[in-house]
Amino acid sequence: MAALVALYGRRATAAKVAGKVRRAAAAKRRATELKKAKATEVARRVAELEAELDLAHDELAAAQLRGEYQRAGALTCGRIPEIEKKLKDAKAAEPKAFINYRREDSGAYAGRIQDRLAPEFGRGNLFMDVDSIPIGADFVKTLGDEVGKCNVLLAVIGPKWLDVRDENGDRRLDNPDDFVRIEIATALQRNIPVIPILIDDATVPKADQLPEDLKALVRRNAHYVRHASFHTDVDKLIRRLLELGRSSPDDEGPVGSVEA
Repeated sequence: MAALVALYGRRATAAKVAGKVRRAAAAKRRATELKKAKATEVARRVAELEAELDLAHDELAAAQLRGEYQRAGALTCGRIPEIEKKLKDAKAAEPKAFINYRREDSGAYAGRIQDRLAPEFGRGNLFMDVDSIPIGADFVKTLGDEVGKCNVLLAVIGPKWLDVRDENGDRRLDNPDDFVRIEIATALQRNIPVIPILIDDATVPKADQLPEDLKALVRRNAHYVRHASFHTDVDKLIRRLLELGRSSPDDEGPVGSVEA
């Protein structure tokens, strides 16, 4: 019996040591990631809760090894579910952005913007059709569903955005089934923030240049992203996205206004 107690004691000690090593490594890794990404308050809160959850699971394993079933039950039925709920709520508060773009006009810029936003908000909180639509899925339905999940849409507009044509020579924006049009119109209808991202020399479209369901786009405050100041401009965009949680979705800039 004494040997069995000693064995459980050694296992519990080993579990504690292993837990401390894992937590220290995880804390160092998170600290590096957060510093690199200039982590936001939401990101820090998520990281803190993930660390707290890891610690609670380590405590649960140690309690089970020591035969402390009352302690294990309290963790399983109380503290761990409570942390998991807080973590779920914290992740729900993270910005979820839909990146709307047209390949022929701004595909390369849209990809660069996604790569810059990913360390800040997590790639799972960014939707871009190139790598987000499951193979064999209904493209239109998936796009509609994803726009419905997001809380901001970034409409990336390059110099050719208004006049991109299809194989028949018709302007794509005039086609009611055009994906770019559907995505923006869905976001406008939901009245979520829609930020026109103006690439280099692109300008805010005029209302008479747009189909009826996109005319409200001209009332959305735009943001410039230029090649020469790309990272600075995207840093400003990140700050604007973070401010969305502290403002009303009805807040719109002046007609055709632009934030550099």
